[in-house]
Amino acid sequence: MRIAVVDDELEQRKTLLSYLTRFAKENDITWEIDVFENPVDFLSSFDDQYSLLLLDIEMPGMTGLELAKRIRLENSNVGIIFVTVMAQYAINGYEVNALDFMVKPVNYFPFSLKMMKAYKNLPVDRKILLRSEGETLVVIDKDILYIEGSNQYIIVHTKDKAIRVKRSLKDIEAKLVQSKFARCSNSFIVNLNHITKISGNDLYIGRDLLPISRSKKKEFIETMNRHFGGI
Repeated sequence: MRIAVVDDELEQRKTLLSYLTRFAKENDITWEIDVFENPVDFLSSFDDQYSLLLLDIEMPGMTGLELAKRIRLENSNVGIIFVTVMAQYAINGYEVNALDFMVKPVNYFPFSLKMMKAYKNLPVDRKILLRSEGETLVVIDKDILYIEGSNQYIIVHTKDKAIRVKRSLKDIEAKLVQSKFARCSNSFIVNLNHITKISGNDLYIGRDLLPISRSKKKEFIETMNRHFGGI
């Protein structure tokens, strides 16, 4: 996952870079961060590899909103968060389908909340760090079939193996993209893209059969409908 920061103020660039680095460390996230001091430099190197942009609104030569409009001509999916001195400057963010805005001076706590919200909802493949038996493994979320909760441990089932990690199901759930994963019971979180069949209260992922609990069934089916656009 790549993120770009575009801001003409040096101190603001340093602050956002430090916040992004801290957030990644606290949440076991791996991403690349590029920093630009003006829109022209950014546009000269812009490509479709970016997942999220943090754009200052007030910049000489080209505003953040004008920059966002230029970007949308080439890329309709990249996430955009505006950083501004006054909230009303970001009111036109709906024109470019912005995810959110941050008001300067940016403090870390509200920054982290907005970043987590953006991180969960961006439609990109993510790398998740799993520490198991003295090793740190990197797993791409799309390769996860389902996650099983077992006492103080979870078992992450992928196409190739099952990884046992001392971590709670709730903790790993907070790091997953909500539009891709859902709980079918208190003990299982499944990757919606790997479901092959649902029969009654039984859910099939490949050859594996998982239960759908009564308490979760309504919410789970609604999530499936949103994900696939109807069943």
